[in-house]
Amino acid sequence: VDYALQVPMLFIKRNDRWIKINKKLTFYQYIQKGFKEHRATIDDWELHLSSIFTEIRLRKYIEIRNADSQKKEFALAIPALWKGILYSKEARQAVLSLIGNLPWNELCLLYSRVPRTGLKTKIGKMKLLSIAKEILKISFSGLVEQKKFNDKKEDESIYLEPIMELVLQDEMCPAEIIIKNWKSKWRGNIQKLIEYTAY
Repeated sequence: VDYALQVPMLFIKRNDRWIKINKKLTFYQYIQKGFKEHRATIDDWELHLSSIFTEIRLRKYIEIRNADSQKKEFALAIPALWKGILYSKEARQAVLSLIGNLPWNELCLLYSRVPRTGLKTKIGKMKLLSIAKEILKISFSGLVEQKKFNDKKEDESIYLEPIMELVLQDEMCPAEIIIKNWKSKWRGNIQKLIEYTAY
């Protein structure tokens, strides 16, 4: 909330009309002083939050945005991963005990390094791969515990199988497959990348 209050606004909406905020007015300043004849409303706040592209956004739900453009076999793995953790008290506690003591500066470094080094990224003396494996296992257990079944009587842990196979066996993440293919069999051909990521 503190962060969002300090982000400059882009626009507000009144009577289906978009009004551009043409100066660096933070939402906090807008609450205090308004903009022209307009005063802050809860709808303005919700609109403002929708314009801030952080990895996670708090709306009427938690929007987790950091896994866009996955291959279709991974599409259900991402929400399943989060559901296995967030909907289980035991899973949340297990993840917290695994990574909860990491200092903020380590997490920030991790965030900047992962796009370059993937699961090989180091956190202190550990590789991210070790943490990813544990988190997948925790989420898997959380999904099994929730006992939500499909028509075939399979619980939702089945949706983690493609990503578990990739991480636990191949020790790679989806981006590493793309990088490997880009440099080898695709030979930098953008059409191959589009075909690979298309639904």
